Amino acid sequence: MLPGAVMPAVRGAGHDLVGDRPALHDRAVTSFLLGEPLPLPPHRSAAPSWSRPADRLMT
Repeated sequence: MLPGAVMPAVRGAGHDLVGDRPALHDRAVTSFLLGEPLPLPPHRSAAPSWSRPADRLMT
């Protein structure tokens, strides 16, 4: 991930957010591009994802 990046957690969506939740995807992208708050709370972790063991990422 990029420093300062946020990753909104979308319940009920898999790897294809555009296909699973198209309206939410469009709102999130539009909000990001306009510098507005995202329509979802961001997922945040104390440690960057690359510093955690892969098996913990799968739970």
